[in-house]
Amino acid sequence: KMDAVVYGIIKRRKQAMVDTPEKFENVTDILGLYLDFAKRKNRPEILDDVYLRDMIFNFMLAGRDTTSYVLTNIFALIAEHPEIDTKVVDELSHRMSQGSLYYSQNEVKHFPLGDAIFNEALRMYPSVGVDGRWCKEEEVLPSGLRVPSGCQVLLPSYAIGRNPKY
Repeated sequence: KMDAVVYGIIKRRKQAMVDTPEKFENVTDILGLYLDFAKRKNRPEILDDVYLRDMIFNFMLAGRDTTSYVLTNIFALIAEHPEIDTKVVDELSHRMSQGSLYYSQNEVKHFPLGDAIFNEALRMYPSVGVDGRWCKEEEVLPSGLRVPSGCQVLLPSYAIGRNPKY
């Protein structure tokens, strides 16, 4: 059922972009950005329906909770610091002066305050607070620590991000 829905969206969007290209000059949604990029950069493999379906599923399912979590924390942190709020709005306004398409494709890499805010939110409130892995066979870490087969190793991102040593 999900395939049918997503393939339908892809088919309709591709057709609409052919029928009325002027409506998609400043596309900002993820599917439109993929289609526009593929067209502009002559990357036909990106136009493959299976590839697009996988990208859409990834954003809809895998990225939903982690993305909403980091965005919630970004807004909460900014709300606690009105002086940063003003700087972010000023920087965004300046960057957006040439339109959203130009900004999204060319300016993100030149947005140091946004990058710093994003990284600080992830440091303080990582989307995955503790991540674990099982050791299939004995391993020796770079520190010299021996990890026996069958042992679980936990990576405490939340604690590491709050430890001044790291």
